[in-house]
Amino acid sequence: IVDAVAISPDSTKIASASYDKTVRVWTVADTKQVAQINADAAGAVYAVTFTPNNEMLCVGGADKIVKLYNAASGAEVKKFAGHGDAVYSVAVSPDNTLVASAGADKTVKIWTVATGAEARTISGHAGWVYAVQFAPSGKFIATGDYTGEIAIWEVATGNRVFSTKVPSANNTPIGIFNLAYSHDGALLGVACANNMAYVIVVPANAR
Repeated sequence: IVDAVAISPDSTKIASASYDKTVRVWTVADTKQVAQINADAAGAVYAVTFTPNNEMLCVGGADKIVKLYNAASGAEVKKFAGHGDAVYSVAVSPDNTLVASAGADKTVKIWTVATGAEARTISGHAGWVYAVQFAPSGKFIATGDYTGEIAIWEVATGNRVFSTKVPSANNTPIGIFNLAYSHDGALLGVACANNMAYVIVVPANAR
C-alpha cells in the first residue's frame, strides 16, 4: 500500500511513502526511480513531504520517529523522537525552520529543524491526529483527528484559535484524513472518512 505522496517544490520529483517501510523518489519527466530510503524499520511509512526549499524529505511512520533525509542522496540528516505512538502526518514550515508532526498518541509536536529539539507539544485532541498542515503564513497549523475535529493553533504559543467538527453519522466518528490550505490561507480543504470533502473559510485571526 502506498500511503502518501508528495511533489517537490520545483515539480521535478515525486516521493512516495509505503507500507513496505520505504520512501521512494521518482522523476516526473521520465518516471524513473532515483532513490530508495529504508525509512522505518518498525513498519509502515505513513507520511512524507518535501521541505519548501526542495533540499530534504520529512518522513513519519510506525516507529514513532520523525526523520529528515537529504532529498538528493537519501542520507538521513536528523531525527525527532518524542511521540508515544505512530506518526501519521508531517509538515514543514514555509521558512524551513520548523517541523510539525501528528499521530496516534493524540498529540501534535513542533520541532526546531536547526537543533532537533522539541519546541512544543499540543495535546488538545481527543482522538488520533491524522493530519497537520502549516498555514502559508507559517504562524498557524491546522490539525484534524479521528473524532472529526478540525483545529487551528498558533505556532508561537500553542493556543487553539479555531475549531469545528464534522457532524457524526449515527454517533460514529468521522475521521479527518487530510488537510490543504489555499495559497492565501483563507480556505482549508478537508478530506473525511464519510466520503465527503469540505472547504472551511479560515477566520482572519487564524491565518
